[in-house]
Amino acid sequence: MSDLPGATDHPEVLAVLLALAGVRTGEWVAAVGTGDRLVQGLLAMSGDDGPVRARAGVVIAGGPGHVAEAVSRAAPGGRLVALAPDEALARRDARSHGVRLQHVVAVAGRTGRVAWSGTVTD
Repeated sequence: MSDLPGATDHPEVLAVLLALAGVRTGEWVAAVGTGDRLVQGLLAMSGDDGPVRARAGVVIAGGPGHVAEAVSRAAPGGRLVALAPDEALARRDARSHGVRLQHVVAVAGRTGRVAWSGTVTD
C-alpha cells in the first residue's frame, strides 16, 4: 500500500492528527513518514527539543506504509495516530499491528480518507 504523499502538510489533516495525538507537556513523541510541520507541532505540544529514538508515548504514522515502524517506536500503552485511505484499511491496520482502535475521523474533505488513533497493546 502506498503512503499518502504530502497529506500531513494539509492544514486540516495536520490539525486532526495533532488533536488525535493529544500530546501532554513532557511526553515523548515520534513521527514516521510525516512532514516537518507535523513534527514541529508535536514538539511544540510536548515542549521537547526533538523526537525521541526510544519508545515514545505518542507516535504518528504518515500513512499505511509506516504503521509497523510507528508501532515498533511506541511504548506499550502508547498512542498511535495514522492516516489511511479509508476506514476499512484503518481497522485492518490497527487489528494486524496490535493497536486497540479508538477513533476514526474523516479528513480534508477527501472521499474516504481517514485519520485514526488507538492504543498500542504490545
